[in-house]
Amino acid sequence: MLILLCFASSRWFLHVLGHSKDSELYVLNGLAMCVMFFMVRILSMPPYWSKVYSIYGTPAADRLGNLWYVMLVSCVILDYLNLVWFHKMVRGARKVLLAKRDDIALKMKAS
Repeated sequence: MLILLCFASSRWFLHVLGHSKDSELYVLNGLAMCVMFFMVRILSMPPYWSKVYSIYGTPAADRLGNLWYVMLVSCVILDYLNLVWFHKMVRGARKVLLAKRDDIALKMKAS
């Protein structure tokens, strides 16, 4: 998960160095962050929930008592937040990429 911090820090450095939000480095950093977010936070959900399902109802899970439900609820909430954040990241990436495509089309039309 700390790998995602590298992209957030790079974004801040690019901003401080004066790169505009539509610069190539800024866009590539954002796309890389979106891909890594997907790989680290979204792709890890199915294996995690598969493991939770395999443990459910076992003596070890029963020994946890109510803590089991606290863990389940907190994980559902955090997974939901990760899905919301990823959705926002994808919308932002799509908006930037479509704007870039439109800029290129306008430049080609003008020449």
